[in-house]
Amino acid sequence: MTFKSWLATSSVRFYPNSPVETRKRLRLDAALNERVSFQVLLRHDGLAPRQFTVTATGPDGWDIRVRRVGYIPVRHLNTHPAPIPPEDIEGADQIPGYVPDPLFEEQTILLPGSETHAFWISVRPGPNAKPGAGNITIQATPDSGRSHKLQAEVTLHPITLQPRRDF
Repeated sequence: MTFKSWLATSSVRFYPNSPVETRKRLRLDAALNERVSFQVLLRHDGLAPRQFTVTATGPDGWDIRVRRVGYIPVRHLNTHPAPIPPEDIEGADQIPGYVPDPLFEEQTILLPGSETHAFWISVRPGPNAKPGAGNITIQATPDSGRSHKLQAEVTLHPITLQPRRDF
């Protein structure tokens, strides 16, 4: 059984039939106190479901959280009354179908064959973080076979975001 794994930003949604991509490294920029997120995608070419576990490690003091992205069934695509060009409707070729939405506190998945599934990685630098690059290593491990390692680099810039007010 072979499987594919890749990284993506948090601004792209992946569906069960999303094709494989090839990004093994990802670079993100953040303020010293900013939270950032990205995704790890898995897909295998076997027929039977296989179990996979995703873990992530990073610099000391950084909070790194791994959650499985779940899917919800969407029966139809709601459209806005105003005319919208088809290329601007996200998911138009996927709905009706399963749409990524909830995040589950799970690092393991029973991955169906020929389907793409995601894990959401949330990163919060520690209170003593310094400007510069922090490397995050993500490991995707099947129940049998070799693991894949992927790398995300978060560059912290010497600025801080003001706390929210009246939120």
